[in-house]
Amino acid sequence: MTLSDLKQHEFENDIQRFMQIREQVHEEIKKISTYTATLDQTNKRLIAHFDVFKKLSEETQEHMKVVIKEAAREMARESAQQFSQLIKDSITRRLLELDESIQNAQSVLNETMGDKYKKLVLFCFIGVVFSGLIGLGGGYFYAKQNTYALPESFIRTYARGLSAPPIIEKQHAEKQTRKK
Repeated sequence: MTLSDLKQHEFENDIQRFMQIREQVHEEIKKISTYTATLDQTNKRLIAHFDVFKKLSEETQEHMKVVIKEAAREMARESAQQFSQLIKDSITRRLLELDESIQNAQSVLNETMGDKYKKLVLFCFIGVVFSGLIGLGGGYFYAKQNTYALPESFIRTYARGLSAPPIIEKQHAEKQTRKK
């Protein structure tokens, strides 16, 4: 094989290879037309279903609005219940603390008032006793200082006056017997 034969042989191989490539390209081009037809049909179906998709999208939007509103209402209701329970517990706890404080204040006030009344009664009793002692002592000293001393003759006359009624009755009875 000479160089020209070798080149000839390579040239023929290259031509065969190009021919095979050309046939493959033609086959691929034929496939492209079927794929293009399939793609065209798919596009037509997609366009035909576009109105359905649009309607589904609008319905979904409306449905989502309703679902979101319901979820918001439910969350608000649940939050309100939980907050009301928390507030109720807090108020109950504070009311119990206030009630306990009021009871403590009431017991302190009762003790204070009891002590106050005990002191008042004690001081009144002491005042009455002292007033009585002062009254009796003052009366005794007043009576002692302001007692008039009577002469003895007056006292004897007074004593005779006390014994005089029986004597007078006796004399009167004697006079009556004489008159008869």
